[in-house]
This record gives sequence, C-alpha cells and structure tokens, in this order.
Amino acid sequence: MAFERFYVTSRGKMLEARVHSGEQINYTKISLGSGVLADGQSIEALTELITPIKDIAISSVESSGRQAVVGALVTNLGISTSFVWREIGLFAIDPVDGEILYAYAYAGNYAENIPAYSTSPTSFYFSFNITFENTSSVEVVADTSLAITTHEELEAGLATRASRNVYDVTLPATDWTQQASGLYAVTVPLPGIVATDSCGNVGPVQTGDETVDKEVRKSWNRIIRMEAAADSVVAYASKAPTVAIPIRMEIFR
Repeated sequence: MAFERFYVTSRGKMLEARVHSGEQINYTKISLGSGVLADGQSIEALTELITPIKDIAISSVESSGRQAVVGALVTNLGISTSFVWREIGLFAIDPVDGEILYAYAYAGNYAENIPAYSTSPTSFYFSFNITFENTSSVEVVADTSLAITTHEELEAGLATRASRNVYDVTLPATDWTQQASGLYAVTVPLPGIVATDSCGNVGPVQTGDETVDKEVRKSWNRIIRMEAAADSVVAYASKAPTVAIPIRMEIFR
C-alpha cells in the first residue's frame, strides 16, 4: 500500500493551534476506507472518511520534540467482504469538538485489495509519521482503552504459542444508560471472557448489505472503549447507538 502523503485536515490544524497553546493531542483510532475522492474535492475539508470500512485502535505512540509516530496493528478480522483500501484517516480528540478526523491520506491508483477474513486472515503494522511545524515540543498520547495487541506483543504471543480466541457478540440498540462521565454504557453477556482480557482487537462485522453496514459503522464510530468482565463485556459510547452492532473480538491469552 502506497500512501504518498498525509494531509492534516482543517479541524486537525485547529487542534494543532490549541496544542501550540499548551494542550496535548490525544489520538483515538485509525480508520480504513474504500471511498473515491472526487476531482477537485478538498481533503482539508473532510470530517470523516468517504466510505469508512473498519476502525483500528491505536497500539503505540512515540513522540520526541516536533515528531511523533502513531502505530496500529491492522487486521481484517470482522471483514466478511473484500474491499479496495483507498483511504486512511487518523482521528484525535478535540477539547471543543470531540473526536475529529485529524489527518487523511488517499492511495488513488495505488490502492490495494483487502481480502475477507474467511478467505485470507491478514495483519500488518501501520504507522503515521507526523512532524509538527510550528512548535518545539508536542505532547501526544493514545487512547489506550481500546489498545490492541502491539506488533511486538503479537510476535511474543506467537512465540509462546498463546491461544487465539475469537468471540462474536452484538451490542444492542437499546438499554444504554448514561454515566456520570456523560458516556453511555451497556453490559453484554459473553461467556468465556475474563476480566484480564484486552478488548482492543475488535471491529464491526459486515453483513454485505451496504445500507445496513453504513448504519452499523455510524453507530460503531460512537464507541469509545470496551472493557472485559467475567463472562461479559462493557461498551462505552459517546452517544447511544441507534442500531445493533455485530462485532468480533480477537483475543490472545
């Protein structure tokens, strides 16, 4: 996959301006998509991917001075239909506007096909290399509540023959309750899950119906984090989802 350049969006530039005033950047996720950028369409004006397919939780952030590297382990877990990977976005939390599309890249003619998981399980490590032009030191952090297994952890797990466990569960469209923090939460039974599991390597399962999948992705984008408990998972959302969200989790123990 060849993304020649990453563009900071207008909202991303506004966030950087606040960082120059002493605030930090909190990156939340990387999103993959298949959208086609129209001739003359402004990348800086984008507020979301054109056709988002899968969200990937950030697994690592390293920063030094004016530079930062944001990395994630990309997998096709939960992808039931292959797609052409043309676009990628990096999201961050703006203290005023909430989660925003911070940076965007478009592959154009260099796009590659991502196969369905059932056809060919695929994983690879992807990183954004970011240089801040107008500040001598930037503090960047990752929202690790959805942190997935890092590349090093995956290799270590394979080396020790860690068992791979896949769980399917559906987050409901009802029964979400608002917490004191302002987030909405729901607890879903999931036999076999233990409290020490990481729920990071997780994503919505496509149905193949584009209309349904689009609504599922919209609701999935509201999910902030997931936590494991004994035989259940707790999901937290910025807003209560409007449709049920079928998801699949991959856990190594």
